Amino acid sequence: MDSTRPENSKTETGQRAKKKRSAVADLPAGISVHKLGNRSFRVRLGKKFTNGKAQTKDFTVLGRARDWIDEQTRDRSALREIQLSPEQLSQAKMAFQRLGAIPLTDAVEFFFKAGPGGRKATKLDDALALYEDHHKKAKSKEAYIKAQKISIALLRSTAGNLPIAHYTPKTLDAWFTKQRELRNWGDINTLNYVRDLKMFFRFCARQNFLAKNPLEDAVFDWVKPLRKKLKASKNVVIYSIEESRKLLDAALSYPDKDMLTWFAVCFFSGIRVEEMGRMTWECFRWDEKSISLDEQVVAKRGNPRHIALSESFKSWIRKLPDYRKRTGRLVDPTNWRNRLGDFHTAAGVPKKRNALRHTFASYHYVDCGDADKTRKMLGQKTEEVLFAHYVKLVTKKDAAAFWALRPPSGEKSKTKNIY
Repeated sequence: MDSTRPENSKTETGQRAKKKRSAVADLPAGISVHKLGNRSFRVRLGKKFTNGKAQTKDFTVLGRARDWIDEQTRDRSALREIQLSPEQLSQAKMAFQRLGAIPLTDAVEFFFKAGPGGRKATKLDDALALYEDHHKKAKSKEAYIKAQKISIALLRSTAGNLPIAHYTPKTLDAWFTKQRELRNWGDINTLNYVRDLKMFFRFCARQNFLAKNPLEDAVFDWVKPLRKKLKASKNVVIYSIEESRKLLDAALSYPDKDMLTWFAVCFFSGIRVEEMGRMTWECFRWDEKSISLDEQVVAKRGNPRHIALSESFKSWIRKLPDYRKRTGRLVDPTNWRNRLGDFHTAAGVPKKRNALRHTFASYHYVDCGDADKTRKMLGQKTEEVLFAHYVKLVTKKDAAAFWALRPPSGEKSKTKNIY
């Protein structure tokens, strides 16, 4: 054995042998051509060339093998220019083969117009009309229908009256991203729109307007973290004793604003906002000293209940003239949201989301020390819901001060004229 022979000579010999095996010289990296017998050639596109699985193809004529290699090289160059993945390029090739003489753009347009599987090309406006009719027949809540219409109307005004099949996970994700930036949506607002549109497209899928709900399985990357963030940062918000006093005094001082019933009932009974909108004066059983909420009033399925009238509530409601003889709706719904917002601003107390019900729950639980009693007053099914979403632990001193809130002893409140 020649001891002077370089150690890497075997490697160089192997490389020379490999080059000799290739039937075509100067091939792009990752491509090789091998002769099979006397009449055929095998072209191999290695992983280095495909960026994926290796491919092979056999030819009886070397010239055709060269042409195919040139074609693959051009495709690879085009792939880099238009930034398609190897998988997308493979899918495009298969699509062209199946379409034959039909242009790919025509096929895509047909998909969006007719829908997959020959579905009827139902546009958003038509689907919305059917959706509204569906909710009316189902006797859905007016507030729920209104929220749905607002969300769908925004999609309609910004994306256009397109066939339902046009709204894919990708297009909706892009739409949400743009709207969040343009409209500066908060976390709750954003998730509300996701919820409303998810319900709408679920209906469309059931009507066979599209293959499946684009928001059902495609949970966008930002949705789950947003929900976790909201849940983690969610704190029960209540009105302080001072804020409660200001609101009640202001409502008493200005009866023409029709706010005393609202604050007295919400503060001292824990009734939901939705329930207040359906309540009538007939719900009060004055002789039995209770409020009776039947199935037509309760905001959620089941849980009709009786709520005992506290001394705190009775002290404020007595300030309403002829309160026992009143009939009809408890509050006038006309422009209610703006009226309530203006009242809070004038009273100098910021409006807090669901804070009236949370205030009742927090002070009631600490005062009575009975979670089950508070849960039944609220109409909640479990104590877990009560503590997770409604109760903020307050001191016994504050709880006692809250339930001791009474109207001013004089004829008029000391509250300054806020209007």
